Amino acid sequence: MDHYSVIPNEHAGDRLAAIMGKYAATYDGDLFTAMARLAGSQYPHGLWELREFSNGALAMVLTSQEQVVIPNYSDLCDETLGLEAASLVANCIVLSSYCMKAFEAGDESANERFHDLYHALRHAIAGVMNFRIADTGITEPTEEDLQLPRAKHPESEVINRLLN
Repeated sequence: MDHYSVIPNEHAGDRLAAIMGKYAATYDGDLFTAMARLAGSQYPHGLWELREFSNGALAMVLTSQEQVVIPNYSDLCDETLGLEAASLVANCIVLSSYCMKAFEAGDESANERFHDLYHALRHAIAGVMNFRIADTGITEPTEEDLQLPRAKHPESEVINRLLN
């Protein structure tokens, strides 16, 4: 059983708006731009799906496992990973940038929200559930939450190297 569910396309916009507020209007464009910057000419575009992970994290994800090479500027080397994993990196980059934009705008609520969304996605990638995120904020996971499926992404080490 997967540790995420796919939000049907006809509900994706409403789901993003519920969790991201006004930032939902630019999320996909910002995500595609981040992906193009990461993978350059290797980014073939393609089909994306909105996933909600068992801890409540959301991410628009490319479903392709086609391999791409991405420069890792902190380690001064190249990293090879699938487009799905690269799209998770792009999601984290966009969430981090929204956190900074909200901070600079003095919007403490949005800043905290994107901070929580970023860390929820990082936790989903790592296969841990230290908290659960919902439209209203974060909560401690219940015993039922802790029984939900979760799994470490097979490329989590590469994802972490690119994000650190």
